Amino acid sequence: MTDQRQPKLHNEVYPFISPEKFSKSLESQVAVIAADEHSGYLGAAGAIGSSISKCFSIAGAIVYLLDYNVGPLADMEKACLKLGAKAAYSAPIDIASYESCEAAIKKVKEDCGVIDVLVNGAGVSRMGIFHKQEIKWFLRGMSINFNGPLFLMHLVLPDFIARRRGCIINIASRHGTVSTPLTSDYNCSKASLIRLTQCLQQEVDLLQAGDVHMYALHPGGVRSDMSVNLPVDPSILQEFPQAMYMRQHFQTLLTTAPSLPGMVSVALATGIGKDVLRGRYIDCTQDLEDIINQADSLKADSDLYSMKVNFLGGLPNDEGWDRQQEEQYVMPEGF
Repeated sequence: MTDQRQPKLHNEVYPFISPEKFSKSLESQVAVIAADEHSGYLGAAGAIGSSISKCFSIAGAIVYLLDYNVGPLADMEKACLKLGAKAAYSAPIDIASYESCEAAIKKVKEDCGVIDVLVNGAGVSRMGIFHKQEIKWFLRGMSINFNGPLFLMHLVLPDFIARRRGCIINIASRHGTVSTPLTSDYNCSKASLIRLTQCLQQEVDLLQAGDVHMYALHPGGVRSDMSVNLPVDPSILQEFPQAMYMRQHFQTLLTTAPSLPGMVSVALATGIGKDVLRGRYIDCTQDLEDIINQADSLKADSDLYSMKVNFLGGLPNDEGWDRQQEEQYVMPEGF
C-alpha cells in the first residue's frame, strides 16, 4: 500500500479552490441546483443553496434554481447575475414527486437546451425516537433526502450518457457514514444517497460513458436553518431531556463557511479530480489538492472515500467463496 498523508482541514475557502482560480471556469454551462421548500438546508435562500448558486455564478455558469417555494428566487437570480452568471432562471419543483421533477427538468431543457451539472441538495431532518413518532416523518426524510435526488438523476443521466459528459453533485452528510440515535431518517437517507452515487458511477463507467462523473459531498458543519432549527419530536423531551444539550453542543461545531462547499462543488464540476474521485464520498473540509495529489493511494485502495464494512482479522468482504473448505453437517430429520 502506498504511503498516505492526512489532508489539511479547512472551514473557509483556500487558494486551491479560490473564486479567482475558477472564475469563468464553467462559462455557459447549465448548472441545475435543486432544493426543496422544507429543507432550509439548500433552499434558494438557505445558507448552502444560495452559496452554491453564487459560486457557480462566479464560474460563469447558467444557473437554474429549482425549489418548491419560488418566492425568494427572483432576488436570488439577480444576485447570481451580479456575480457573473451567464444567465439565471428558476422554476418550481416538488422534489418528492417524480412527475414534478420530470416537469422541472423539461422546463430547464426548454429554456436552456441541455443540462451540464446537477446539484442535488434538498435535505430535511427531525430528532425523534423512531418507534414513538409517526412513520410519516421517517418516510418524509427518505422521500426528500433520497427519492428526490434519485428522481432527478434518473431524469438527467440518459442525456449525460448520450452526450458522454455531465456532472452530478449529491449533497450528502457525514451522518450518512456513521450511526447515531434519534435522527435515523437523516442518517439512512444520506447513507442511501452516498451508496447510490457509488453504484451509478460504476454503471456509467461500465457503459464507457466518457466524462460523466458524480460525487457525494459532505458540506461540512454549516450553520443553516436546518442545523440551527432542527425540529424535535416531543417524545425526546420526555425520555431524553439531555438530547437538547446534545443539540446545543452540536451547534457550537457549526463553523464551516457556506462558501466552502460552494467552491468545492465548482471545482469538482470542472472535473479537476474526476480521474480518482469520481463516485466517491468527499468531505469538503479536507484539502482537495492534498487528496488529488495522493492519486496513487486512491487508485490502489477503492475503499478510500467510500462506505465499507470491516471484519475481524481483516477478513475480506467477499463471502470467501474461493477460500471455504467443504463442510459436512447433518441437520435434524424433517428440517
